[in-house]
Amino acid sequence: MTGRCGPAGTRPGPQAARFVLALAAAALAWFAGEYGVTPARDALAGAALLLLPIDVLPAVLVLTVRNGDAAVGALCPSDVAALVYLARLTLSMRVLSLRVTPSRVALSMFLLWAAVVTVGGYGVLTALGRVAVYAAVGVGVTHRPQGKACLFAEVVGLSLVEIAFYLPHVPARLYGVVVNDPTHAGGLFLAALLVVAVWRGPAPVRAVLAAVLLFGIAMTYTRVVWFATAAAGAAALLPRRWYVPLLLPPAAGGLRLPLVPWVTSLFGLNRRSGDLRMRSISAGWQLFVERPLSGHGWAFATAARRSGLAGADGTPVYNLWVYIGVCAGVVGVLLFLAFAALLAREAAARDRVAYLFLTASLAMGLTEAYLYGVSLLAALFFTMTSARPAASAGGQRTGDVSVIPAGVATDAADGSLASGTPASVAGTHAKGRLP
Repeated sequence: MTGRCGPAGTRPGPQAARFVLALAAAALAWFAGEYGVTPARDALAGAALLLLPIDVLPAVLVLTVRNGDAAVGALCPSDVAALVYLARLTLSMRVLSLRVTPSRVALSMFLLWAAVVTVGGYGVLTALGRVAVYAAVGVGVTHRPQGKACLFAEVVGLSLVEIAFYLPHVPARLYGVVVNDPTHAGGLFLAALLVVAVWRGPAPVRAVLAAVLLFGIAMTYTRVVWFATAAAGAAALLPRRWYVPLLLPPAAGGLRLPLVPWVTSLFGLNRRSGDLRMRSISAGWQLFVERPLSGHGWAFATAARRSGLAGADGTPVYNLWVYIGVCAGVVGVLLFLAFAALLAREAAARDRVAYLFLTASLAMGLTEAYLYGVSLLAALFFTMTSARPAASAGGQRTGDVSVIPAGVATDAADGSLASGTPASVAGTHAKGRLP
């Protein structure tokens, strides 16, 4: 499942040396930061990002996205990692292989519309800019399958580390050391669970990993994460159709409502959480009605502040669709809906992990609004759900390349991962296998 994270065909010696030097530079940057030597910290951190294999950088983005501290000017560490990745991708000329897909056109139109209404309103594009950068990284990852391999390895590895650090605190609620939020931690564990579920490795290893990750999901005590896990499980059992990620979450959400009080009482969960979410959604709806066509812009005062709710400034409305409506109006909602539908169609045909995580993300969107800067869920949404275009540069179908960790093969029909068989991501498939 892990394999190599560097470019295909790179000799292991120089690649390993660069990796060690990058880790050393990162460690020295940390020490420089601890002692307040900011110029040295910035220089060493930049050197680490330049020395690391390019395919490792999306994993660095996910690892650091919850750190909102300024690193370079107003940029936080994840911003720098993402921008360095995009710059290196452009300079490597691999950007020329990027293909236009319907979902990417819809996403570009959505981001452009949101930028226009934001500039016309409040005029601050920082939060939306971060969302756009996460989306661009997701597109880049689909054209570098080793990047997906590193991303998957980092998602699973970070999940296991977070759960291991949590064990002395059982049965307290799991927040995470790096993630430090139960909802974001649960989303991370769910992403890792889907990777493990699709991986065609040894059954005992898969069973143990799945059990550990399910334990982590349970200990977040977060109903929306539990619901998203159930939605992804249901989607895995249903025929893979583009409309399932769009229709299953609201349909299951309606069935879930009568169970919420019982689950809350059974597990002793926060009874005020549901009320806070409903009040926040109601406040967001009132803002949406004020400017239904164009919205108020991405940086408008939050619905939480408007209704007097404290501590919710990071997520203006606890519903993804109402949040988009507040920010970008009906036009923005329709464009994002088109993006989600087209993405579901592409993922259903080629990428099982992307398809299932899209279902889970849209399920979480019923009571979470995660499209904001420094959001692990936003970074995962764009990097885990992007599917590689159907045809390679030579016009031949490449199968489910987007979920192939280097060193393993895949079944192009269902997107499953097979262990023990080397795979060349540059070749084309034969009988469902990559050579």
